[in-house]
Amino acid sequence: MKLLFCCLLVYAIIPASAQRLCLTKGQEINSPNITQTPLSNTGRDTLPNEVIIVPVVIHVLYNDVSQNISDEQVRSQLVVLNKDFRKTNVDVINVPQVFSAIAADVRVIFCIARVDPIGRPTSGIIHKHTSIQVWTADDAMKFSVSGGDDTWDSKRYLNIWVCNLFGRNLGYSALPGGVANKDGVVIQFDVF
Repeated sequence: MKLLFCCLLVYAIIPASAQRLCLTKGQEINSPNITQTPLSNTGRDTLPNEVIIVPVVIHVLYNDVSQNISDEQVRSQLVVLNKDFRKTNVDVINVPQVFSAIAADVRVIFCIARVDPIGRPTSGIIHKHTSIQVWTADDAMKFSVSGGDDTWDSKRYLNIWVCNLFGRNLGYSALPGGVANKDGVVIQFDVF
């Protein structure tokens, strides 16, 4: 979970043109406490009390049924992630004292995408069977031509690939400002 948190923290700064409505645990985010302002490349800072909404697409790549995690598992992990980013998780009392003064609600919500890059409705969770049994950290899982699944527009979505990684790798992410078609986070299926 710490790896997922660290990797996704990097993506909190993505200038995503957030969708007006997203799904979190099956519910639309449509609260008066949340300002849903799409971001642009204007270089502006957030508005007071603004919460940044990051649409997420999950690419589940599986070679056998044990690797094909359920939609419910995906949704439950986004709930946990959002609680961590909003500082509403129950274990917030366990923050070491040295960090307690700076621990904060970072005002970011990750939600399952409802619209694909060309405007069609989507579940935001892609399950794709692949002949690849094990993936290395070479980004091949991010391309359909190599048995993976292509990146959605990284300026509008956070891409997360869930697959069977080689060795003891639990996951990794692209560095900010890198190649757009490799932008995203890769996570080992059994630790997602």
